[in-house]
Amino acid sequence: MLTVDNANRSINSPVFSDDDTMLLGITNLNSVSLIDLGSGKIRYTVSRAMTGEIDSTGFLDGDEYFYMVDSWFGYVSVYKTADGSPVSEFHVGGNSAQQIGQKAFPVGEHKILVVLDSEIMCWDYLTDEASSCLKSADGMTFNRGNMVEAFHDGIRIAVGSAGGGLGGYIFNRSTGKTVSLDIDENRGYSQLSLSENDQYLIMISGKMVFVFDTNTGEHILSYESPDIEGVDCCCFTNDGSRLIVADTGGIRCLSVPD
Repeated sequence: MLTVDNANRSINSPVFSDDDTMLLGITNLNSVSLIDLGSGKIRYTVSRAMTGEIDSTGFLDGDEYFYMVDSWFGYVSVYKTADGSPVSEFHVGGNSAQQIGQKAFPVGEHKILVVLDSEIMCWDYLTDEASSCLKSADGMTFNRGNMVEAFHDGIRIAVGSAGGGLGGYIFNRSTGKTVSLDIDENRGYSQLSLSENDQYLIMISGKMVFVFDTNTGEHILSYESPDIEGVDCCCFTNDGSRLIVADTGGIRCLSVPD
């Protein structure tokens, strides 16, 4: 067991490096700490604002860089892992808060998908160039990223629905084609999650959990939580064969149909 020197900070949302030698953690002081897993010591801590809140973080390009997302001020910041020095920063601009999604999605080739309110941008953090990847449907927002999930293949994007007749779909960045999801268009679907092999997609709608085949968009499994508060979180096991559902009543395991 390794005890981490947290320097009197709470450290949350831990992310391991690809080589399992480092750990990124979001602190309660609007910052991200990089921890050496050999010694348990904090190598350094980076922060770009005294206020606001860091929502997510992660490693990039074989651990050479890392990023952090500040949705309140509308930033995605990239740093060198070796010394924590800044590389570049995506900034929405304007005077309104919360214009950016809480999650960003690395898709390889030095690029990150940045979720705005009604558009997803593909940002190259080494050249600092950004282009529009996907615009939302009429009347639909991406809900701070809660209705968006990027596939592990870096090519496809799953989009949930706010309801009101708007459907969910899977968008292919390479071909520009979409696969419609077999959903009730009057329901809202969010908190998307993918299996490791990208074959299945979870979407949560209140007390309901829905699983879809990502190749066909077909709805293959649904589960209704007995908890009046609804589902807290849901994820696949590593092999994608089972579904773990958590609510205030406990944790349940469901088999996914072949």
